[in-house]
Amino acid sequence: MLSLQWRDVNLDRGELTIRGEKAKDGDTRLLPISARLVAVLTMAKTDPAGDDYKPSDFVFGEVGKQEDGREPTVN
Repeated sequence: MLSLQWRDVNLDRGELTIRGEKAKDGDTRLLPISARLVAVLTMAKTDPAGDDYKPSDFVFGEVGKQEDGREPTVN
C-alpha cells in the first residue's frame, strides 16, 4: 500500500487498483473503499499549493524517503 500512486485511486468509483506488478502474486485487484476513506483521500489529493498531485505521485509520500526528503537511516 505504501507504493500506491494517485493513478491507482478512483474516488468517483470508490476503489483502489492494486497493480499486478506491485502485488506479491502478480494479480491486479480492485479494492472497494469506504465513503470515509474517499473523503479523506479527497482532502489529501491536493498539495500545499492547492494543486492536484500528479498521477505518478505516491499517495502516502515518496517511498523510501522521510518527509524532509532524506534517506532513512538504519541503526
